[in-house]
Amino acid sequence: MFGSLLGHGQSQPSPAVDDLTRQWAAGIGLAVAVGSAYVLAGHCHTNDSADAQG
Repeated sequence: MFGSLLGHGQSQPSPAVDDLTRQWAAGIGLAVAVGSAYVLAGHCHTNDSADAQG
């Protein structure tokens, strides 16, 4: 599909590299989601504690 777009002497990445890239992207996405949830939960907990104290 992209063979005509590649320059002379270049080859397409192997499917194994493509799969590895997707695994890394999925892992990074999961880490960002978990980290965001952790920060949001901590922020909500801090706000609740401040409201309870007055």
